[in-house]
Amino acid sequence: MYMLDGDIVEAGNAVHHLEYGNGIVRELWTGGMAVEFAAGRAPVLVEANGFISGRKVIFWSPPLMLVPRKADRPTTLDRVANVLQSVLDLTRRAQ
Repeated sequence: MYMLDGDIVEAGNAVHHLEYGNGIVRELWTGGMAVEFAAGRAPVLVEANGFISGRKVIFWSPPLMLVPRKADRPTTLDRVANVLQSVLDLTRRAQ
């Protein structure tokens, strides 16, 4: 069973690559999967949990990015990230 960010992946699922955009899972095996992106491009082989060559590049949808300003302190950004994660958790439970 292949997992991506805590959810089971199945052939036919849509995923998102940070560089190639949206793709479809075509094949799964223990610890990996093949994802097809554009017609004519060879399927991309993905390691466990969305990594390729040690870099996380596959997600269920485009990830959100919080861009810090120069004056932002890491502790402030940590608090913002924790609040956003709490809101997301509440939203998931309400579905």
